[in-house]
Amino acid sequence: MIPTKIAGLRWYIALLLCFASGLNYFDRQTLSVLAHTIQDELNLTTAQYADITSAFLLSYTIMYAVCGRLVDRLGTRRSFTIFVSGWSVANMLHGLAQSAAHFMGFRFLLGATEAAHFPAGIRAVTEWFPMRDRAMAVGIFNAGTAVGAALAAPIVSWLALTWGWRFAFVAGGVLGLLWVAVWAVI
Repeated sequence: MIPTKIAGLRWYIALLLCFASGLNYFDRQTLSVLAHTIQDELNLTTAQYADITSAFLLSYTIMYAVCGRLVDRLGTRRSFTIFVSGWSVANMLHGLAQSAAHFMGFRFLLGATEAAHFPAGIRAVTEWFPMRDRAMAVGIFNAGTAVGAALAAPIVSWLALTWGWRFAFVAGGVLGLLWVAVWAVI
């Protein structure tokens, strides 16, 4: 059987990349939205919260350059599969946290895996789009960051009020794993 060409497939890829960007920022904003609730429930100090956010930033900073090399070695398809799965699981693990140390470890993992998103996204755009369409594709891909950040507060708040703050982390991770399933098929 000869595979059928899907009209406009590259623009579907751009939308998938946009959705991944949204998930990336949604997941990282979940803690910020829930900070007060979590600090109260787990008796975390402001200094402990600062350490938690610093763990994410440290791993993200280090892995940003490392992930570029990994994406070059693994390729776009495999990189997105591995790293979106990784950050989805890391996000879900936040729902199990009982202490500042747990949160620091899970934030470190989240930062380490989320750092691959931009190198992989830019690589995907260069693979799927001709030069004349790349800026538009990058714009679509990057627009997801604003969408994810903007939607995080109302959605995470609603999830936390409805099912508890731990579920909000799990829900974001599940969405990421669903994204991976769609990515694997396409």
